[in-house]
Amino acid sequence: MQIWRDARDAAVAVFRNRPYVTSFLLVSAVCAFCMAFLDRPLSLYFETDANRTLIAVFRRVTELGDATPYIVACVAVIFVCRVASYFDVSSQTRLRLTRFMDAGVFVILAVAFSGIVINLMKAVFGRYRPEALFDDGLYGFSWFNLGYEVTSFPSGHSQTIWAVAMALILVYPRYDVLYIAVAVLVAFSRVVVGAHYLSDVIFGAYIAVVLTLVLKHRFHDRRGIAVRIGFERDHRILADVPPDTEAGRDPVDPARIAAESASENVVNLAPTDTADRKSS
Repeated sequence: MQIWRDARDAAVAVFRNRPYVTSFLLVSAVCAFCMAFLDRPLSLYFETDANRTLIAVFRRVTELGDATPYIVACVAVIFVCRVASYFDVSSQTRLRLTRFMDAGVFVILAVAFSGIVINLMKAVFGRYRPEALFDDGLYGFSWFNLGYEVTSFPSGHSQTIWAVAMALILVYPRYDVLYIAVAVLVAFSRVVVGAHYLSDVIFGAYIAVVLTLVLKHRFHDRRGIAVRIGFERDHRILADVPPDTEAGRDPVDPARIAAESASENVVNLAPTDTADRKSS
């Protein structure tokens, strides 16, 4: 028993010290196992034996893996917040609008960054899609090939939905379980509809999650760009966030707040004082 405890502790220590390397090796091993034993039989099952109604449902679900709607939505949020910031709004509202814009940019960058990496990997690996197995019995890789029929690994739809899900977890974690459930469903739909193998969607999801975390920690955090959005009702899940940040505002200096409040009071009271003098 002591040997197993020591091995477990050593594995945990390695993962903590080298999380990206360790996770890469683990996911690669899982994908290799799927390629050897699961990919072909699972894809052939959904092609020949699965319920056709189920396939039709998943054909609708798989459309959620298209990146365009998410990018358009984020651009719309950025545009609306930018326009709203030009109006005479309070400093608190302006900070909140900035936070929404930063969050929108973060989601777009997460999808784009991981998407570029995925497309480069597709061109390198050149894995045959399940269609090639169904029609011609081809299974494997055609390295450095750009044809659609050999761009199965990794899955782009899986990458997109997992990049969006991971970005939303970092931006607004209140519905993290929902984000993950949708991502799992959409990613698996690529296997059900015969567009990808199981290992394709696993590795696509892994690349999306890791690169989104790298983008957050190595770019946004180092530059002090906050992307998390929270409201008063979220205080329990944002317990580690200062109160001002929790409400969607950046924490600011108390002395500056007092100075701004005093200046606003002067501005607001000036007309009243003038009116009082006139009435008197």
